[in-house]
Amino acid sequence: MKTWFDRKLYKEGLRQLRVPGIVCSGILGIISILVLLIIQMDRSNYVDILQNIDTRMIYGFNPILYLIPYGLPVLMILKLFRFQNQRNGSDFYHSIPHTRICLGISYLAAALTWILGILWGCSLFTGLFAQLLPATDVLWGESIRFLFHSTTASLLAGAGVFLAASVTGTLFTNLAASAMILCMPVLIELVIELNVKGRVDYIYSLHNIFPYMYNTLFNYMICVVSDGFMGYRFGNTGTIHLLGSCLYTTCLAAVLYVAGLILFHKRKSESAGQPASGRKTRALFRVLPAFAITLIPVSVIYQGEAHDGVDWMWIVALYVFAVILYLLYELFSTGKWKSALQSLKGIWLLVVLNIATLLVLAGITSYVQHDIPSAKQIDSVSVLEWYGYGYGYSYFDNQIQDIRFSGEEWSEFASEALQETVVRDQEIEEYWNNTENWEYQSEWFDFTRQPVVIRAGHKTLYRYLYLTDAQQQKMEQMMKDNEAFRNTYMTLPDFKGGSVWIRNNEDIAVGDAQAFRDTFQQEIEAAGFEKWYAYLAHEGNGWFNVIFTDAENTERVYMPVSRMLTPKTYQTCIQYLTEHSTSELEPSQKTALTKLTQGKVDNADLYIQLVDLKADMVQIDQWVDYHSNVYEDELVYYEGEIDPVAFAALLSEIMKEGADETSGYLLMVSGDIYEPQQGDTELNLAIYLSDAQAEKLITLYRESGGDLIEYGE
Repeated sequence: MKTWFDRKLYKEGLRQLRVPGIVCSGILGIISILVLLIIQMDRSNYVDILQNIDTRMIYGFNPILYLIPYGLPVLMILKLFRFQNQRNGSDFYHSIPHTRICLGISYLAAALTWILGILWGCSLFTGLFAQLLPATDVLWGESIRFLFHSTTASLLAGAGVFLAASVTGTLFTNLAASAMILCMPVLIELVIELNVKGRVDYIYSLHNIFPYMYNTLFNYMICVVSDGFMGYRFGNTGTIHLLGSCLYTTCLAAVLYVAGLILFHKRKSESAGQPASGRKTRALFRVLPAFAITLIPVSVIYQGEAHDGVDWMWIVALYVFAVILYLLYELFSTGKWKSALQSLKGIWLLVVLNIATLLVLAGITSYVQHDIPSAKQIDSVSVLEWYGYGYGYSYFDNQIQDIRFSGEEWSEFASEALQETVVRDQEIEEYWNNTENWEYQSEWFDFTRQPVVIRAGHKTLYRYLYLTDAQQQKMEQMMKDNEAFRNTYMTLPDFKGGSVWIRNNEDIAVGDAQAFRDTFQQEIEAAGFEKWYAYLAHEGNGWFNVIFTDAENTERVYMPVSRMLTPKTYQTCIQYLTEHSTSELEPSQKTALTKLTQGKVDNADLYIQLVDLKADMVQIDQWVDYHSNVYEDELVYYEGEIDPVAFAALLSEIMKEGADETSGYLLMVSGDIYEPQQGDTELNLAIYLSDAQAEKLITLYRESGGDLIEYGE
């Protein structure tokens, strides 16, 4: 008798899943081909196809791959273990000379082989086929990372479905129990965290208590929702480490698989066709959907947001709906009205769960409010989202949050600031609870919410510190005294094989990215930390950025360019901006501009910037939008914006008069003009204006109600 694994049973499982496996693979392959051919045909319309490479990860080329962790494990595992829902099939499998553990492991291995085989096989096919087409390029590194993420998500989904199939005996209860096993823990964690954060405003996160964000099946869904099915990259790795998520999810899946095997081993043949293998299990699965609904009124009650009779009527209505759902679950699972009505005897469990939830919420809230480590207990502090107090470059923020600031000064500062934050938070709550204080008073809120991570022994606290201006300045000075912090700001990203783009109206690629980066780096070092940091955090209002990207174009780092601190880099950028734009109009552009002057186009979207190069100041920075009102055939544009028809007339006049490179004024215009017969006519101009031309444009801008912004160094 085989105890743990049988190769013949494994092959039999593979054979039984052959049809759905081949069908799913074929559908995914066909979708990949169709999507890629559509992209190829679309990109082939460009004159220079090699300059329009569509760079994506494999899931961008085949969006259906996103759905594999949510659909394929359900299909494969329920099909393979469907014998548990049929009395004859269950009797047969109970009679074979193999242990139940051996049967479970062998069949699970077969199902996972198909699931992961389809996932990896179709992904590889999509990537290779995309690589063969001239209009597409594949982000292999990002794709592999996402593939590991989706693999662990598939393992967890399979574990949940297998556990549900081991304790329930009908298809409906299999599906319902699977959803509850996988979703209810995350839902409960989310509700508890949101309620605690709603009562305690200085809580930044409770990830140290509730690790739901490390559940790849959950944050996988967030990725799809936030990035879209045609997303170019996996954005979630920026906040949740991929390795940590995969390890956590794999361990969680292993626990569920072991629990499922134990229950599968104890399951009896007589359970086939029954909604659950026992009354307790049945009662639990019956109450969970209703409990999920009652979490809404529980949250409202806990937050104290039920203020009048209408609110309480909504709460009663939700509880009634929860009871109806409770009855419907039993009715659908058994098909008997009598059984559904008798199940009302167990409604007390729903009441107990609601009371327990309120007690847990109150307990965790109280624990968090009193969890204030002393200075002696604090080991280190990390600062999150420092861009909230500075120029706002996320690259530096991502680097800074990994720095652990330690020492007596930091420990005392963090402990005192947290104690003051707790006191102020309580005062603000009392202030709003006082019915006489409905009028907003700014002195109560004259502080900055700075998120930090405080490590104290085995505890890690994610909190907001309510800092006054003086405290914020002190904190900034302590950070500046740290060598790692200084090195972070003084070091530009160095992506091997990457590229540099100059951003203004259009992104312009720098020919020698490494040489550009080296010159930029040398000028930063020559300027010194104090000047460079002051420019980034407080003084920098440069009118354009450069963008550093890695070889796969998945990481983009925006950096400002200073005329005073980095003059060589600044001049190089100006040179690229003017060289890669035109100063003359083509015939089609002249025609389109003339028609816009006459108001005879459908719409136009033009972005204009007027820069005083001598003062390094942007004086006008605005979109000029034109579209005809279809019903009244009138020009429509917003108050305060430049009249697009008048601007088109002035631009035509300027182009006829010619440029004056000595004046120091640079006008940049980009965008397109649309005509039904001609389609889009694109403009990308960089023109040196004379003083008189610049004055005419400024006058036109002022007449429209605009004020010169004059931002720069």
